[in-house]
Amino acid sequence: MLDASVLDLFADALVVVDAVDGRVVAWNRGAEQLLGHTAAEAIGRPWAELVCPAAQAQAQWATLCSVADGESGFEARRRHRDGREVAVAVTVRAIRDASGRVSQYGLVERALSVVSTPSGPTSIEARFADFLEVAPDAIVIVDSQGTIVSVNAQAERMFGYDRSELHGQPIECLVPSRDRARHVDHRGGFFADPRTREMGSGLALHAVRKDGSEFPVEISLGPLETGGRRLVASAIRDVTARRETDHALKLAYKELEAFSYSVAHDLRAPLRGLSGFSQVLLSEYHDKLGEDGLDCLSEIRSNALRMGELIDALLSLSRVSRSELRREPIDLGAIARTIARRLATQEPGREVEIVIAEGLWVSADPTLARALLENLFDNAWKFTRGVATPRVEVGRTTRDGAPAYFVQDNGAGFDLAHAARLFTPFARLHTEREFPGTGIGLATVQRIVQRHGGVAWAQSEPGRGARFLFTLPGDLRGGPR
Repeated sequence: MLDASVLDLFADALVVVDAVDGRVVAWNRGAEQLLGHTAAEAIGRPWAELVCPAAQAQAQWATLCSVADGESGFEARRRHRDGREVAVAVTVRAIRDASGRVSQYGLVERALSVVSTPSGPTSIEARFADFLEVAPDAIVIVDSQGTIVSVNAQAERMFGYDRSELHGQPIECLVPSRDRARHVDHRGGFFADPRTREMGSGLALHAVRKDGSEFPVEISLGPLETGGRRLVASAIRDVTARRETDHALKLAYKELEAFSYSVAHDLRAPLRGLSGFSQVLLSEYHDKLGEDGLDCLSEIRSNALRMGELIDALLSLSRVSRSELRREPIDLGAIARTIARRLATQEPGREVEIVIAEGLWVSADPTLARALLENLFDNAWKFTRGVATPRVEVGRTTRDGAPAYFVQDNGAGFDLAHAARLFTPFARLHTEREFPGTGIGLATVQRIVQRHGGVAWAQSEPGRGARFLFTLPGDLRGGPR
């Protein structure tokens, strides 16, 4: 008597047929999954009538009976319980009793493809073959036990295996040995909550080739349902070149930072001397220089001070690009109110109407978010200086259905024909005499927004104010969670 629990350990379809009358003696879960019949439905029924198309049943039984010794392999068609036909690879062995007579035939069958079905193909190869082979990433599909059931050509190239070597192997063979135990836990967690997502988001993942060499990867996971089976597809991308580029960029940033501070230090010293000696001349030799001399000295000193401001602005802009991004729940409205109070304290004689919306919660870097609003609020405060009833508003709107934020004023405005220059460092649409500034503020705004994955743009008309808008992906409408 065959132990059915032992047969059920095998994923392939295992069927045992009596050699005399052709009736099914044993039928495992793999056969149930492949052909749809339960063991209770199959055992005792004629094998050929049960699973072979009528036109082929006699030929199939004759082929089976021709195996007198050892093993034989061939491809055939099977009929599923729901009527569709399945192409299978068959391995058959003749089983002899104690007297040496062939008493049974043992069949091991694995699906190749679905030949016809009312609902369309269900095998992995039939459903996904075209997609797998044209995909730019390595695709590896595994079952709920972590067994590889299909790979594409890119996976063969990436890992150095032939696909026949990978089929039936545990997916952990592609994982560095130090991570395999943890990977089994992660795999179980995915099948418990199957949804498309990145694997190990934020972690440095590695894979291992056939020759044992490791390389960095990014992996996206997605669940699949086929033939009643739950599978998971992994799209694996080799990111060696990107990691090397990132490393080179980090080194370049460090060198740029050292260069920036060196240049700033080297420039500040002569500027301080220029400004200091100009002040001495203005103080000590005021009576001897005459009006033209005093004007020249004042201009020299003014330019030295402005050069110092530009150096500070450049350093500030470079810090925006280099600083580490730390996201947390931020209320833009609260930051805007703090900035408004500061500006009102600095110019107590000015009366500016301030309107700030409530609940402007976003997920952003707090330092960069403050710098973003300070630059926009400072601009609005500055460009409303010549307006009889100045007004500054901070609020939220939408852009393509997504939240967008704005700082709006009723000040000088500008011609949108020149809007492309707004976010360029040192590009100014007004003269220094009209509105003093470094021309770095809006460039800083754009870099901060871009670092958060958003976009910044402007709306304006000359003499009718300006509205600067930006998106910050990660809206927390309703407050932090």
